[in-house]
Amino acid sequence: MSDINYEDVMNDEGSSSEELSSVEVLNNESVQLQSTNDNNENDRNIEDEYAAFMNSDTGDGVGENDGELVNIDTNEQAINTLVILQGEEWIVDLRNEQQIHITIKEGICELFGVELAINTEYMFNNQEKLCFLAVEPCKIEYRSNKTLLKPFPDCIVVHDPNVIALYAFSLQLLQKRMRGIRGPRCLVIGDKTSGKTSIAKTLLSYTTKMMGPPSTPLFINLDPTKGIFTLPGTLSATVVNDNLQPESAIWGESLTSSTHPLVPTFEPIIKHFGFEEITQYNFDHYKQLVDDLVNDSRIILSNYQEINQTGLIIDTNTFKFKQENTIKQEIEEDLPKADTENVEVDIKQEDNDTGFLNAPEISNDLLTKEQDDDYAMKSSGQESEYEDEDDYEPKKNETMTEEDTTNTDELIELPYDVNFINEIADKFEVDHIFDICNVDGHSSINNYLSNRIKALSSVVKRAFIYPIAQNKSINSLSLSDSYKRFAQRAAIRAYFYGGTPKFTLSPYTVTVRYEDVHIFTHNPEKCGDLVKIENITKEILQYGILAVTNSDIKEKDTSKILQSGVLGYVLVLSVIDAANKQLIKILSPTMGDLPKRMMILTEYKYYE
Repeated sequence: MSDINYEDVMNDEGSSSEELSSVEVLNNESVQLQSTNDNNENDRNIEDEYAAFMNSDTGDGVGENDGELVNIDTNEQAINTLVILQGEEWIVDLRNEQQIHITIKEGICELFGVELAINTEYMFNNQEKLCFLAVEPCKIEYRSNKTLLKPFPDCIVVHDPNVIALYAFSLQLLQKRMRGIRGPRCLVIGDKTSGKTSIAKTLLSYTTKMMGPPSTPLFINLDPTKGIFTLPGTLSATVVNDNLQPESAIWGESLTSSTHPLVPTFEPIIKHFGFEEITQYNFDHYKQLVDDLVNDSRIILSNYQEINQTGLIIDTNTFKFKQENTIKQEIEEDLPKADTENVEVDIKQEDNDTGFLNAPEISNDLLTKEQDDDYAMKSSGQESEYEDEDDYEPKKNETMTEEDTTNTDELIELPYDVNFINEIADKFEVDHIFDICNVDGHSSINNYLSNRIKALSSVVKRAFIYPIAQNKSINSLSLSDSYKRFAQRAAIRAYFYGGTPKFTLSPYTVTVRYEDVHIFTHNPEKCGDLVKIENITKEILQYGILAVTNSDIKEKDTSKILQSGVLGYVLVLSVIDAANKQLIKILSPTMGDLPKRMMILTEYKYYE
């Protein structure tokens, strides 16, 4: 197919030369988009412009120059226009305190599986990375108060194979729902910053809008660093019976943050974790919360046939402690500098709670078990290096590197605790595992994916494993700790002040005395053993997040306090620790007095 002619797309034959001043057609057939004013918007014939775009050849043969769109924003009120073809993605990287207003004028566009309405302006200011997919050729208008971090054409990704793969996976899972009583139970794992949550969100969005049988999935969040339908620092199980909110930092409105009866709300079951990272100190406490969430999920799936028929999707953390990475670094520092480049340090970890066990060797039959299953995923049609290969075997004519010539009988080390992944798969009765793999630095993607399946299958034997090469279009590796803080702060702000800019929430302030509250924290020597904070000070509580549990203030058993559900969260605005005025000013998302319940202090703080 021939390349699209952007001159016909962007120019209207019936328009004057003055109206076309906003688009400059270059000699290399690329387009430089310049800002236009709101006054010129009505003068442009959008219907004729889009008709020329639809009549153009929009096939797969898109040249490199087709995405060379250059744009520099200088004014928040300046409107910019771009056209992306079917299957292309527009990656938007936002700066700090940047707002971008996006309107889909023509076509179908998705944001992580959520379809955006036409002629509706969306405002994004709490997400640093956005990925807009053109399901069909679409025309987009946007304006922003700052220059986009990633300029054109670097922000345009043409035909990402993972897009087709996710569509294929969703359709295959839909076929399984239509065949049996129990829906598929999917577990999303992978490398750190590999885009696991984005993949899980996309699969969840596709599941909720599938035709045919009822689509009411149960979403399990096992990543305490992410605030999904609630604050970060929690594990949650949420029944998703409506579309996700694309503008919301926590994916949707809760009962405490919804301000309009037409806005769908979600009721998550929350298990309070309270820590920013999973470490050796709190790992046992984390596993206990996972067990509690498993029991609650079983009750939901057994009592609601519609949810059980749809299935569940589980998003996970990497489950790899920081201590593991420092061991090798300390050894390398002790070695001479001249030898560190050629010496490989073999670290064997034998602790079930802190590392990986040496997995036993397996036969090749386990790698082909997917082909014998009725619900096995077939080739998704993505244009990738391993598309037509069986079990992702390397091509015969492929040049073998040093990495490829290693002993294939030795299992590679996985970036997560594979034994704990196996425990999660057994407890939730998972039958499909999506492993998001970082393939950067591997010359042979086929060999790496094959070895990764082999290592994971040696321990996890109950589920079918489908590796997905990391979506380079999202550029997840650039996600830093500052972005994680940014996302956590956005989730906290969305919880108290509303999830979307269109629906804001006015929280309430409550003032209580010291003796009226019962606040606990974890014992520094043993996580899970709560101790009451007797000496309330400004340094301890101010700007802290408190979890309001469902335990009465008369409860003496601290283990029951931990296992009880969470009613919600409050924010400590100020602490007046004067002798005659011992007061605490608390911000609550709901009106009324503060419930007389036990509260637990978290590690998270939020500054207004």
